[in-house]
Amino acid sequence: MTHLYRSRIQDTDVKNSLCQTGILGAIPQSILYGTRIILCLGFITIVVLGSFFLLPANLHYHVTERFIFTGADEDAWVYFGLILPKSGPYQSVENVEIFWNGIQQKEDYGFVDIIKFAGEKSGQEDLVVVIKYDVKLPQGYISWTAPVESFQRLPQTGIESDSPPLQEQASLLVNGITDKDVYKIYSFTADHLSYAEEDEDCGCANESALRAYETRSCVCTGFARLMTALCRASSIPSQMMIGIVFPPP
Repeated sequence: MTHLYRSRIQDTDVKNSLCQTGILGAIPQSILYGTRIILCLGFITIVVLGSFFLLPANLHYHVTERFIFTGADEDAWVYFGLILPKSGPYQSVENVEIFWNGIQQKEDYGFVDIIKFAGEKSGQEDLVVVIKYDVKLPQGYISWTAPVESFQRLPQTGIESDSPPLQEQASLLVNGITDKDVYKIYSFTADHLSYAEEDEDCGCANESALRAYETRSCVCTGFARLMTALCRASSIPSQMMIGIVFPPP
């Protein structure tokens, strides 16, 4: 048995010594081949997955927004406002194309552009506006360096971060102020709430974080206020941004 294995592996003295002691002789060839295949597949997997994290890459989205205006048969003017993102430190907006037969005007609002549209609808003819653009998000970590304002930690009207139910819920969700804690609050808000039906009394005027938390049904304002309140109740500074700009008639 020893001479049989020595005749197969004459490459190194180490292999010969292993054969003489019977170590390799006790391992079937099928296991050796299987081990080699597993090692090769593992190496390929490490190389492929590592390339996703080590090689530079961008996330590229192509966005198309289409709005169709229909209505009564008589002629009417249509006024429409659109918030268009702009390039910044964390994203690049390129190749903006706007297809609209009426009047359009762009106004600079800092980190976004407001596109104002106006057009005349004739009879049964529909008015259509199409906006296309590309968004690129670079790979890497984002460092948020904006200054923290005092009000971003305090309760406000509709954001009852000092209410006992929200304080208790916040303590059950998080115990720190890291990104993972913020994501836990976000996930809870999304799972806890459902979007209200049209016939429910959940308008923005009477919608608060506490009401949304207790009823579990609200519109977008309730989602935003509840997450903001839970963040502030967890000592995480946060600010709710809401609103849309419409062109004058």
